[in-house]
Amino acid sequence: MKRVLVCLALIILPVPCIGQAHLEPDGAPLFGSTRSRMFGMEYGRKLKGEIGGDVRIFAVIEGGLVPDFSVGLRKAKGGYRIIMVGETRGDGLERCQAPVANDLALDIIIAWDKVLRQAHKRADRPQGVADAPFYHFGSLLPSGLVMGRAWDAPPNSNPAHLGQIAGGLLQICSGGRVQPIREALAEIRAALKGIH
Repeated sequence: MKRVLVCLALIILPVPCIGQAHLEPDGAPLFGSTRSRMFGMEYGRKLKGEIGGDVRIFAVIEGGLVPDFSVGLRKAKGGYRIIMVGETRGDGLERCQAPVANDLALDIIIAWDKVLRQAHKRADRPQGVADAPFYHFGSLLPSGLVMGRAWDAPPNSNPAHLGQIAGGLLQICSGGRVQPIREALAEIRAALKGIH
C-alpha cells in the first residue's frame, strides 16, 4: 500500500514506479540533435515543426517494412485530434489529421503516461533487424517531455501495446487504407485493456 501511495504522489514526475523490461528512457533530445535518427537522418529538423507544445503524446516508428512515421494526439478545441507525419517513398512528408472521441483520447493518454513512467535503463543494446520497427514514445507531462524507446518488445508487453495503439491511430488518420477504422478502434481498445 505504501508503494502505491508513493507512486500516486509522484504522478506528475517522470519517475518510474515499476520497471518495464522492454522500454528504456530515450535520453536523446527530440530536437536539435545532430545524431543520425530517422526520416532520412533528419529526424529533428523534419519533425520540429510538427511535434510542438500542443502535441500531448506521440510515437515515432522507424525501420521495419513501411516508411517511417510519427503519430500522436494533438490538443484541439474541446479535446484532441490524431495527427500523423510520415515519410513518402521519395523525400517528402505525408500528413493527416483526424478526429478522435475525447473519452478514447483520454484513455490513451492515461495508458501512455503509465507505460512511459515504467521505463528503465537496459543493459543490452538494440540490434538492427531489417523488418523490426524501432519505437520512440513521447509524452508531454506537466513536468516536461518524457521519452522512452523499445525495439524488441514481446507481443503482450506494455511497449508492444503502445505500438498497437500507434498503429491503430495511424489507420484512423489515414482513413482506413490498410485496416478498416472499426477494426483499428477495436485493436486500440484491446491494447488499452492489455496494459498493466
